[in-house]
Amino acid sequence: MEIEAEERRELKRLAAEESAREAEERREIQRLAAEKEARETEMMRLELESEKTDKDRELEWERTRYAVSTPGVIGGTGGKHSIERTLVQSLQLVPEFHKAKVAEWFVRFERKAREFA
Repeated sequence: MEIEAEERRELKRLAAEESAREAEERREIQRLAAEKEARETEMMRLELESEKTDKDRELEWERTRYAVSTPGVIGGTGGKHSIERTLVQSLQLVPEFHKAKVAEWFVRFERKAREFA
């Protein structure tokens, strides 16, 4: 009889340990899911930020192209001085370089160069 009681206590202890382990696994799964969601949210934020920066550069590029094609727009003087000033401003339009996106950077750089030519 004492053996049966001891076996029951051991079974209860094992069941409690198993229940605690399952609860810990559920908490770990929830934590990992929350981390994954946070990473995905951050990636989306970075992508949107990158798109906004690209659009801002495109807009600035279009303004510069317009200024170059319209005599006297920059500085109101026209001529060589305006073109030189535009070229200096255009250097600011060179896309930001990211090591992870080398090929994309060259494509964007070449596209900008063709537009300016």
